[in-house]
Amino acid sequence: MKPLFLSLAVLALTTIPVHADPLDSGLLYTYTGNPFTTFTNGASCPPDCKITGWFSVLTSIANLGDNFNGGFVPLDFSITDGNVTFTKSEFPNTQIYAQTDSSGNIIAWSFGFENGQSAGSIALFTQSVSPTRDEYEEILSPQTVYAGPVLAEAYNFNDPGVWTVQAFTTTPEPRTGWLVLVAVPMLILLKRTVARSR
Repeated sequence: MKPLFLSLAVLALTTIPVHADPLDSGLLYTYTGNPFTTFTNGASCPPDCKITGWFSVLTSIANLGDNFNGGFVPLDFSITDGNVTFTKSEFPNTQIYAQTDSSGNIIAWSFGFENGQSAGSIALFTQSVSPTRDEYEEILSPQTVYAGPVLAEAYNFNDPGVWTVQAFTTTPEPRTGWLVLVAVPMLILLKRTVARSR
């Protein structure tokens, strides 16, 4: 009877909800740019057609739903022109600059990346500052965005894309350390009890 009782006790203790990481809410922003209209130096569509992308942010980090105006490091992001894609894993410390209204809608932004390489670099960029532009650039030498001789370029001016926003909530995970601290001693006690009963 004792082994059965202890087994049930272990099961109960390991299934009781223990302290979990708190819920956090966030926002997922998705950008759909308009097609590039100008191509130079051999750039073309396909493959370089338009800027699309998304980023997510926890509201505890940057409350974009309350007339936000500033820079922040997103939780995650991806941006592409249909050919080149930049992600959070490549640029973990990237900042995005955005301004929102009281409902969290983006009304101004600057979202750009440059991937420097020994032979040159690729840049993707979207901004709402006049002149509004979405742009792909292949640059001869690795320098800052819009610097250095441009090998190929595809862009549109004064034709901003559209941002959509969707709220999400993170799912709390039990802190497994507490489960281990409770379950392991009970299992040891169960093993000793079984051994004595034989």
